[in-house]
Amino acid sequence: LKTLAERDRVDSFSLMEKSLSVVTRQELYEPFFQQWAGKDPAAAAAKLRQIVEASPTDTGAWNNVVAQVATQWGTTDRPLALTWTQSLAGSAAKSAALIQISYLWAAREPQAAADYAAGRNDPALLEAVACTWASKDPKNAVAWAFGLPEGQKRNGAVANAVTVWAQQQPEVAAAYIG
Repeated sequence: LKTLAERDRVDSFSLMEKSLSVVTRQELYEPFFQQWAGKDPAAAAAKLRQIVEASPTDTGAWNNVVAQVATQWGTTDRPLALTWTQSLAGSAAKSAALIQISYLWAAREPQAAADYAAGRNDPALLEAVACTWASKDPKNAVAWAFGLPEGQKRNGAVANAVTVWAQQQPEVAAAYIG
């Protein structure tokens, strides 16, 4: 199966679906799609979309795989990975993938990732950006989080940014928060 997967991933996926038990297939999905996304993320993402859309009642089983493919693709082409992720139908899978992409994005371009996250209705996305940004630039991450509209989303982002900062520089964080 591994040799076939390296040559023709679509055929090897079909063979896996036909010849392996459900439990065995589920164990192989993540490494299979991770390898595929490393070689051809667009093709892996297209196949994954077909699977997720064909099994709307079982999208939870695919959340990790979707997030892995988005992460893999995001390391080489974040805009395309982000476009693909935004077009996904399942809210849990989409959210998991966006969070993974946001970690990568916030590590490289924290303000751009923060601007994107602020425009979405996803507290976990805001928290992920705040956490990642705070690991590199805690003062600006905390300032950004405090600048979000009051409410649960702001509270989560502030808590994540402050927690990271307090772990890195407890005295400085305490003085800033005051």
